[in-house]
Amino acid sequence: MSSEAEPLTQEELEYIEKRYQETKNKLKGIVTETQIKNKCINLDFDDEKFNNWVSSLVQTDKRVVGLPGYDWNDTVTKESKHAARVQKLA
Repeated sequence: MSSEAEPLTQEELEYIEKRYQETKNKLKGIVTETQIKNKCINLDFDDEKFNNWVSSLVQTDKRVVGLPGYDWNDTVTKESKHAARVQKLA
């Protein structure tokens, strides 16, 4: 019995590359390419487990979950604040 790992099939290699391409930008600066590819193998190429792992690494602002295009500009100008106060008082 050999202690060497069984070589990956072409299908498994394609799966690993596909998942890496899908997640590399999301996980940039969090994990390395090797870590992403090893995780695919460790999770037995299970999409659900892999997606859960990716989700656990990427924090999402709960206010914008599910919104396709959201605006991160939360600043309010003095004029906007003043206009809101005037409307409140009226």
